[in-house]
Amino acid sequence: YPERVEGILAIDPSHPQQIDYFDTAAQNKLSFFLKNMGLLRFRKDPVHKEDHYGADYNAEELKMMHTMHLWHQHDFTQNNEAKHIRANMNTCRNMGYPEHLPVLMMLASENVKNFDEWWLQLHDEQLSTTKHGKMTILKGNHFLHLTQSAQIAECSRKFIRDTLLRKLEEAEKQLKK
Repeated sequence: YPERVEGILAIDPSHPQQIDYFDTAAQNKLSFFLKNMGLLRFRKDPVHKEDHYGADYNAEELKMMHTMHLWHQHDFTQNNEAKHIRANMNTCRNMGYPEHLPVLMMLASENVKNFDEWWLQLHDEQLSTTKHGKMTILKGNHFLHLTQSAQIAECSRKFIRDTLLRKLEEAEKQLKK
């Protein structure tokens, strides 16, 4: 929708070629089964500690967020997405961003660290199709919106401001011609 999209702000986005590096189909099937049996809520998962959600929440809010996470985790929609993820990612495999579309990617430092160099490399290659792509790495896991909201807002405002200034400069150059 080039007439509607002015830019993209991506928070630790998936990449179509990540399916070449790991397959979560078996894990998703097991988790979906455990959820439907009512057993998923008993799973002790270290990712659901306070550092997963950030330090800005009290104990009651953390418990509520954890409960909501378990309620929605591996529901029908997520299971359906998991069933189609390989086909969907293969459809997008060789797509890139339009050349003049501003794109800001904010990657999670834990994914950059845990997935060796390929995670960073794939996203860097994806940004290479646009002249106005920028990548920044924020400290945390995939759920950056829970722990780095202030940093995300700051990076987004700066990127939008820089994009608007660049567009203004380009428009002024056009007027001088």
